[in-house]
Amino acid sequence: MQMLKPIRIGPVEVVSPVILAPMTAVTDLPFRRVVKRYGAGLTVSEMIASQAMVRETRQSLQKAMWDPAEEPVSMQLAGCEPHVMAEAAKLNEQGVKVPRQAKPRKPVSVPAALKKALTTNKKAAAAFESFPPSHKREYAEWIADAKGEDTRQRRIDTAVQWIAEGKSRNWKYERK
Repeated sequence: MQMLKPIRIGPVEVVSPVILAPMTAVTDLPFRRVVKRYGAGLTVSEMIASQAMVRETRQSLQKAMWDPAEEPVSMQLAGCEPHVMAEAAKLNEQGVKVPRQAKPRKPVSVPAALKKALTTNKKAAAAFESFPPSHKREYAEWIADAKGEDTRQRRIDTAVQWIAEGKSRNWKYERK
């Protein structure tokens, strides 16, 4: 069986001459990683509008993300203004990324009935305080969503028991 010969594109050598074609909404980073793992020599990003790249929109930055394990990787820029396309290419080469601005999170609103139940169980109260906000929010929403008072009380009793054991609300589904 004859092996395929590497190809050169300028200074870049593509050892395996299998090239992933650019496909909008398909050739995102996870897909390119899989294709690379199965032998593609060169992967190409989704098409990115050069104007969006220069404005550094969230979507264009997401499409431009690449993993060093993908190298060599190619980016497909689209546009009709040469100076904008050149700026987009320069930004990509420099790896310019906009720092993410963290959205301020609303504090977790714990139902009064859960607060009261936690005061009766010190172990559960300590565990609840050590939980990340997402775990606290899951318990709070679960209890607040109860339609009837009897259901709410059953959920509170169950929650206190699980919390005392250090379990998150969805502990059954967590990887071990």
